[in-house]
Amino acid sequence: MNRRISLWGMWAVLGSGILGITILSAAEEDLSSSKTAPPVRIELRGRNGDVTSDGSGVKYLSGGTIEVTQPRGDQLVIMMSGYAAAGGIPAQDSLAALTFQLQQDFRIVTSRIDIKDVKLSMEGSLIGQLQCNRPGSGTAAIVSPACAHIRAGTAELLNLSFDPRVHSTPNIKFINDNHDPVSIIVRTGDFTLTENFAIEAKHPKKHFKKNVAIAAFGPEGRAPDWLGLLDPYRDVPKQKDLGFRISLKVEKAPITKKLK
Repeated sequence: MNRRISLWGMWAVLGSGILGITILSAAEEDLSSSKTAPPVRIELRGRNGDVTSDGSGVKYLSGGTIEVTQPRGDQLVIMMSGYAAAGGIPAQDSLAALTFQLQQDFRIVTSRIDIKDVKLSMEGSLIGQLQCNRPGSGTAAIVSPACAHIRAGTAELLNLSFDPRVHSTPNIKFINDNHDPVSIIVRTGDFTLTENFAIEAKHPKKHFKKNVAIAAFGPEGRAPDWLGLLDPYRDVPKQKDLGFRISLKVEKAPITKKLK
C-alpha cells in the first residue's frame, strides 16, 4: 500500500521569491507485514529537521526541502535541495542563503533469530551548479562541508562529507560528486543519522550591469522577473537529482571464515 505523509511544512515569502520549507516522509510500500519483507529493516523513529533562510537586498530562494523516503524496508534516502540567487544593486548588498540540518533516529530490526550481525552502509552524492554571469565580487558557494554522520549513542560509526566550494568567475561550475560507500558491521538497535548542508549566493553593492550569482542545488521554480532581466541567458539546471543525497542500506552481514 502506497503512503506519503507530510510531517511539517511552512511557507515564507522572501522578497520576490517564495521559500518552501518542508519535511516529508514517504514509503512506497509497507513491507513490514509482507512475506517478501527483507530480513533486516530500518524503522524510522524521532526526527528533528529544519531549513533556515537568510536574505537581504535583491534575492530569490526556492525549494529549501528535506525529503526522507524509504524505497524499501531495508533502505533510507535523504535528499536536501534548494536554489539561491542574489543580484547586484546600487542600494545595498544582496544575500540569499539556505542552511539545512537534520537529525533522524532509526532502529535496525530483524525478523530472523539467526541474524546476529548486520552490515550498515552509507553513500552520498552532491549535484548542482554554481554560476556568476559577470566578473566582479559576486559569489555562489557551498559554505560549509555537506556532511553526514551515523552514531550509536555518543560513538560515531560512519561519516562522509563533501568539501565547501566558492565560485566567482563569469561561468558555470558544474558539480557532480559521489562518495564511495562506507560500511560497518553492527548489531540490531538504535542509531542516529545527522546531516548538514548550506548554500548561498551573495553580491555587494553594484551598479545595474546584470550582475547575478546563483547556487542551484534544486529546481529554480517560478523565477521572479528581476532574475530574468539581470540574467536572461542563465543556465537552468535540468538534472532530476539536484541536491545533497544520502542513502542508507542494511543487510545481513556476510559470513567470514576464520583462517586455521
